[in-house]
Amino acid sequence: MLKTIDNFLSLKDFLSIQKMLKGEDQKFPWYFQKTIYEYDSHASPEFMFFHLFNNDNKANSSFNDYLKPFYKKVYETFPYSSVVRCKANLYTNQGESMTHGPHQDLSHLKKPFPYMSAIYHINKCNGATVIDDKQKNIFKKFSQKENRLIIFSGNTTHYAVTQTNTPFRFIINLVIKQ
Repeated sequence: MLKTIDNFLSLKDFLSIQKMLKGEDQKFPWYFQKTIYEYDSHASPEFMFFHLFNNDNKANSSFNDYLKPFYKKVYETFPYSSVVRCKANLYTNQGESMTHGPHQDLSHLKKPFPYMSAIYHINKCNGATVIDDKQKNIFKKFSQKENRLIIFSGNTTHYAVTQTNTPFRFIINLVIKQ
């Protein structure tokens, strides 16, 4: 299953989340991660910043409440039993487009349960999300478009491509248990 929904949230709800992540209303904490994937042990010049909102269906951040409209809309569209993880990723402009390694969310678990992954684009830029379209047997590139949700089966390989035309690329990565 692979589905894209543009204009996923109402403009009001989307702008509230976007302003939060950009730190426009108040300071928003971002945390440095020296590898792109948290379970990656390879030395790499690639890095990112992240903010963990929710882990194992428990709020991990005081900013988690900003995402209530997001969780509600995802649930209405794709009912789920729990939020496994919800985090925001911030990629800085490195002066060149970087293609990160293909991966599957939760691949570190030996026997994962049925789950869905979603990437929610927060700002417009020339970065992208690339996802294995298993039905067509191709990797499909989704340009970074504000308020775009891409949702897919958790065992689907995907990766990020960084931007060169804006200082930052913001996304929210959501993993939900079916």
